[in-house]
Amino acid sequence: MSMLQSFRRVGRLAAAVALAAGALVTLAMPASASPDAGKAVERVEADVEPFALAPPCFHTNERSDFWGRYTDVQSHCSGTYRVKVIIAFGFDSACQYMVPGERFTHSYGHAGRFDRLDLC
Repeated sequence: MSMLQSFRRVGRLAAAVALAAGALVTLAMPASASPDAGKAVERVEADVEPFALAPPCFHTNERSDFWGRYTDVQSHCSGTYRVKVIIAFGFDSACQYMVPGERFTHSYGHAGRFDRLDLC
């Protein structure tokens, strides 16, 4: 057997092993998931609807300057909420825990536009 044939045989063997390993990892993934993972998602979905708008007791103000655009959020609510600023064509804010009277500002680039305020 020539050297070239041996390299080809080793290459084919390596490709077959890689393919088999990839198939095993793909098949093993669902089995490794935690049985409680689905329950945690269901609990969160039951507490807050996806894309639920924040109540009208939150006031927002959009502004811009040379550096970018900003959305100021202030809570005039009687309770505490987790809210998230949704930006069209830009990065959304992280969820913010807001107590009554608290403010926060989310900054984003000039291409972005304030879309809405959602509950988290």
